[in-house]
Amino acid sequence: AKIKNLKVLGENPQITLTGNAEIIETIKFENAFGTVILEKGPNGEKPKINSEQIINGKIQRNYPITGFDKVVGMEELKEELRMDVIEPLKNPEAYNKYGLKPLNGLLLYGPPGCGKTFISEALAEELGMNYEYFDTSRLGTKYPGEGTKYIKEVFKSAIKKAPSVIFIDEADTILVPRDELGATDMALDVKNQISTLLKFLNNINDKKVFVIFATNMPQSIDSALKRTGRIDKKIFVGPPDSRARHNLLERLFSERYIDSKIDYHFLANQMQNYTVSDIVAIVEQSAREAAREHVRISENHIMKALDKIEPSLSSRVLEQYPNSNDNVLEKFLF
Repeated sequence: AKIKNLKVLGENPQITLTGNAEIIETIKFENAFGTVILEKGPNGEKPKINSEQIINGKIQRNYPITGFDKVVGMEELKEELRMDVIEPLKNPEAYNKYGLKPLNGLLLYGPPGCGKTFISEALAEELGMNYEYFDTSRLGTKYPGEGTKYIKEVFKSAIKKAPSVIFIDEADTILVPRDELGATDMALDVKNQISTLLKFLNNINDKKVFVIFATNMPQSIDSALKRTGRIDKKIFVGPPDSRARHNLLERLFSERYIDSKIDYHFLANQMQNYTVSDIVAIVEQSAREAAREHVRISENHIMKALDKIEPSLSSRVLEQYPNSNDNVLEKFLF
């Protein structure tokens, strides 16, 4: 059921949404701060609403927070992943009639601290598939052949337990351009690792395996990775926008001893270029300040923490990550 607007009266107000209920506009608690309780339907369907649609209230989910429910904001990114990754993987027959196959691989790129690993884990949970974490540190062994052996183990395990997701973080550390490696024994071993990984990637979707790569430096990845049938989609993951910062602050403070007069909209606008990890640090610092004084966390505590913690990113750093012009992006990536 789709609901446009709701106004809720009374003291200690609560409203429960179940199953496929969807709020199109807002829920407004008129007299007192209220709670919107979300419950799953009989087939696991979940109500559609985000915290920005609630005026003078909060969300309480009566089910474990998994998948994209854990990712605050980033609605456009999540929708893109739903349409281009999740739906084709979950319902391949619906796409086969259009001659479309599920994607083979996805590259998430962008500055550090913006949640690429977190989004990858949430995506795997949303898919409900076997999850294989590829530990890139296992490739740095001094014994020749051990790294190649590990690559084979991960991919063979994923194929055996398919449908599976393989997540490869810091892809630039293993998929370095081979023409820059030289001809030492160590370089030859690294080249062999890259060749082995690329062979496994070739049309791995035919074996019901999906590979997610994450990197801070996509320009440092071997160009062979861009070939059709290896990585089919590239998505920029930047710092949270104002809406995401607003929702993140609300969630991080929701279980803390806070002043009800905190203006999250104002605070979110003060945090441009702050990463998710920066904002978490600000919340922790403001909580410590309030705990020392034995009072509720106030907007003043948060502003003091904001003065102490500088953003990890600058506009200059972000300019290194083009994310709109396809020609610039392709040149940048490969």
